[in-house]
Amino acid sequence: MTRKLISVLAVLATGMLLISILPIGVRAAPVVDQMRHLPRFPLPTDIVNISARVTSAVPLQSVQVFYCFYYPPPLGGNCNFAYMLGPDANYVYYWELDLAMEMGSISMDYYIRALDTNTDLTETPAIFVQYAFNMTAGMTADITQVIPKQYQAYPGQHANLTVTAYYSDNVSAPAEWSDVSIKRSTLEEWSAMTNVTGKCTVQIQVPAAVGAYTYNLTVTNRSFTAWDEISVTVLSEPLPEIVAEAEDVIISNTQPKEGENITANISVENWGTLEATFFVLVTLDAGGSARVLANVSVTLGPGNHTYIQVAWDAVLGLQYVNVTADPGDFVREASETNNFASVSVTGTSVPGTNDTPMAVYIGIVLIIVIILTIVILLMRRKKPSLPQQ
Repeated sequence: MTRKLISVLAVLATGMLLISILPIGVRAAPVVDQMRHLPRFPLPTDIVNISARVTSAVPLQSVQVFYCFYYPPPLGGNCNFAYMLGPDANYVYYWELDLAMEMGSISMDYYIRALDTNTDLTETPAIFVQYAFNMTAGMTADITQVIPKQYQAYPGQHANLTVTAYYSDNVSAPAEWSDVSIKRSTLEEWSAMTNVTGKCTVQIQVPAAVGAYTYNLTVTNRSFTAWDEISVTVLSEPLPEIVAEAEDVIISNTQPKEGENITANISVENWGTLEATFFVLVTLDAGGSARVLANVSVTLGPGNHTYIQVAWDAVLGLQYVNVTADPGDFVREASETNNFASVSVTGTSVPGTNDTPMAVYIGIVLIIVIILTIVILLMRRKKPSLPQQ
């Protein structure tokens, strides 16, 4: 009898063990995921929609939200629960609940509990809800920052303005989907919207005129408005300024004799704020034809100058020494109007070579007078006399 009882008990134990093992797939607890609440950072007066996806192999008995509202010390908190609304079947379903925030609370947290008809229970970790009490906004630029909120740029330079907005002075509470407006006085305005991180980037082009400009930022979201501003100083762009002036072309003799060797000392300067490499072309223009006296490459740093010397044999008459710095305008400069200089030289004849003595001119005049006298006398001899009456 005892052996039979032991055998029966062994069979019962084995059956119970099999029962507890075989239905594991059927008795799996509900799965709760895709939990969220909107708005993500509610106001204390908002109604928050809490939702989740619940997957279950068997019908669900209930899906509940357990929540706690917290108040400033020493008031503590107030906890409660509510049933979520959703279908009761054995597939994937979405459950939700509209929960009104309690006045006076400063934050809350919640978790979801899902119970199926097999009494299998799933509880999620608690989720903390940050309230929005105010909004803070800031703006920065990707150009040279001198001191906080003050920047420097060059005329017409492009820059990216980065806007960041968050709630309750908490950088972990981004003010997502906020409307952004950036204005420079009443002349220009840019609009954008922050993304899920509470940020956005706006590209601008600073004015072409040198001066100081203020960019004002306004960010709005629901009942909140936040402001900020930055100052951008537009500076003269660092550029070379190549200068060739007539007063810097020094001629050894501006009225030389024909054939005399003449020298010209030429100074070319860089008045700009950036180094430049360029050619200096020196030509001599005489009688409508020009020849090259020099064509040299020059590198000048800001505020520096160089000297170029050329020489030639003077010709008779008017001639010009022309100096062109950066012919072809290959170097971008602050001004292209002062790269040319011209100085005139007048060549004179050498005495005893091309000068005719005054006595020669007098002799020629006397010869002409004598010839005319002889011609007149001959013409009178040939004239017939009148007949007598």
